[in-house]
Amino acid sequence: MLEKSDIVVLVANQLSQIKDMKLAARIRELLVEPKPVLRSWDYGLPEEKFICWTVIEHPASNTGIAYCEQGFGPIYPWGTRFSFR
Repeated sequence: MLEKSDIVVLVANQLSQIKDMKLAARIRELLVEPKPVLRSWDYGLPEEKFICWTVIEHPASNTGIAYCEQGFGPIYPWGTRFSFR
């Protein structure tokens, strides 16, 4: 299972790959301290939940970006979240 420190390193590594400096700066403005949230998905077993790490929040639109090893799929573990309140 991933720890908060693992997510911090993962985000830093991903940000270092962004070549558009304006985009990287905007993402840094929206970063929050990684926080784990248990989330249900539309697939899998009933009542099954996965840990989803919120790393970006955009309060004006009530959206964010999260990392989940299982929830978004192993190929694309990053996803947009809606309603993080």
